[in-house]
Parts: sequence; structure tokens; C-alpha cells
Amino acid sequence: QNSPKVAPFCSPLKIAQTARTRYTTSALHSDNPDTMAPKITYFPLSGRGELCFLCAAGGGVEVEIKRIGMGPHKELGPSLDPPLPGTVPILQDGDLTLYQSMGIETYICNLSAKYKDLSPAEKAKDDMFSNFKEDLMQALAPYLFSKEGGAEAIPGICAKMLPIAEGLCPASGFVNGKDFPTKADLAILLLYKGFMPYQAAAVMGKVDFAAYPKMAAIAAAAAEADGIKEYIASDKCCLGANPLGLPEA
Repeated sequence: QNSPKVAPFCSPLKIAQTARTRYTTSALHSDNPDTMAPKITYFPLSGRGELCFLCAAGGGVEVEIKRIGMGPHKELGPSLDPPLPGTVPILQDGDLTLYQSMGIETYICNLSAKYKDLSPAEKAKDDMFSNFKEDLMQALAPYLFSKEGGAEAIPGICAKMLPIAEGLCPASGFVNGKDFPTKADLAILLLYKGFMPYQAAAVMGKVDFAAYPKMAAIAAAAAEADGIKEYIASDKCCLGANPLGLPEA
């Protein structure tokens, strides 16, 4: 059975263009030079970087979002002082510059009044699920670009990995038992609503993510949470972006 078609959660963006905005849970507004907010640069697609923006949206952290195309992104990191690899996401906040998505997620969560006081165990669970999304992305993404045999390989990859994450989820409610989603839940939302590479690979491999009901329920609930719902509804969210024009059903 094919995975359900992914909702178009991103307005059309040419891959070579960039776009920027500032986001809070209460408003979207244009750049204001008098208001400094962390700037995060990432592709106009879901990937790993969209979790940074979901953490900001759910945690009430104001960020500036800069979208950069594949190709030009390779010039950003090396142009910085000190130079970084030609990869994204990259966060810039005053004198602080970070790369590596996990470090950026942690920084954003620690700026959040909602997330910063989570217990060490709760933060560890959040990181565990975030790392799971990284592992799954590394396994799936090559088949969406040039690696052959995706239709045959992807079902086995998902059958091996997704039951592990499903087994780590509670029977009901969010991962950390809060009345709001934390990073773990948002990572699950990313898997279920992020087209590139997660749902694109599901379509290629005919994998039905609905077969994992605990994660499906978490993703659905997280999508309706304060801040997250507003971000998904905005034209700044790229969960459903499909810049490569891959099949969606």
C-alpha cells in the first residue's frame, strides 16, 4: 500500500533562491534590524534542518529563517570566519556560529522557556529520537538522488528501523508525557510530514508509515500543538516541499 500523499506544507520555492523571515509562535513578520534573532540557514526542503524550525516554533523561540539553494550552500560555510564545511544547517547568533543540526537543535531548545528546564532524561529522549531521524535520513536519502535500487532496499531499511522507534513510544500521549510536544515528538512529526527524504522514500519503497500507529498518533497530535500548527500553516514551513519533483503517490 502506498504512503498517503504528503500535504504541500511549503509554498513554491525555486531551489536556487533564498528567502528569509523571522518566526515566533505569535506572529510572522519581516526583518527588523532592531530585533536580533538567531539566523538559521537551510535548504527549502525538510531534511534534517526543518526540525530546528519546528523546535523554535514549538518552543516560542524567535528565529530568522534563511533558505539557500543546493549548490550555493557549499560556499556559505567556507566563507565564514573561522571557516566551516560546505554544509547546512548553519546557525548565526551574534558572535556565535554553529553547524551540525543536533547542536543547533540543542541551542534553540535551551533558549526556550518551555524546553530548557526539561529533565536530563527527557532531554536524552529528545536527542535519541532526533538521532533516529538522522540515521533514517542517512539510510534513505541516497536513493532519492543517484543510488540505484531504492524500491527494493527501502522497505527493508524501514522494516528494520521504524519498529525500533515505534517500540520506544508510549502507548498514548507524547514521548515525555507532557501536555505539549518536545523535540522527540517533533522529530516524529518530521518523519511523517517531511517529504524530503522521509515520505519521498516511503513512496519510492511503497512503505506505509501508518503501520506504526503510536508514531502516527504522536505526529498528528504534534501537528496540532500551539506554535507548530501556526508554523505548518505558514508559507515559511517546508515540511512538504518537493524541489526535485519526485513522485508524491
